[in-house]
Amino acid sequence: MLIWPLTLEKLEPKTFLKRLQIVHWCFVVALLGSTIFVYRDSTGFRVGMSEVKDIFLFIVPLVALFGYFGSQLIFRNQLRHIALTESLDSKLKKYRTASLIKYSLLEVPSFLALYAFYTTDIALYFVIAICLIAYLFVQGPKKSRLINEMPLCLEEKELFDTLQT
Repeated sequence: MLIWPLTLEKLEPKTFLKRLQIVHWCFVVALLGSTIFVYRDSTGFRVGMSEVKDIFLFIVPLVALFGYFGSQLIFRNQLRHIALTESLDSKLKKYRTASLIKYSLLEVPSFLALYAFYTTDIALYFVIAICLIAYLFVQGPKKSRLINEMPLCLEEKELFDTLQT
């Protein structure tokens, strides 16, 4: 039986933040690589959509909106369930889970928008993908954001304040 290696160990603030940053960068780099491939392989941008009868015209913006707002809503909702009295290890695991869900909810609509652009060359889909990727990039884990978003006691905040990032 294969066990996910990140769930067995006790998490420390320094290694936690570095690992979450690496995972975040993997999400961003995968999307940027796909964007470059799709852009280089496209035949150009189509701007007009008066003659377009494309199912993506409705699906991509809706999925993008769900990804954007859903990532924020679900992330905040999951952080709300972290109690101040929990152990730091438990808080970090819940924060990691919430962050990975947030990143995934932004990545999936980005890939869908890139696929739609790849198959239709409609510029709207490319713009939606770029906006979602930019938002994902900005949502990267930072020490200050983690301290502000997660309920931490004074000793735990001091632990994070000593980190060099």
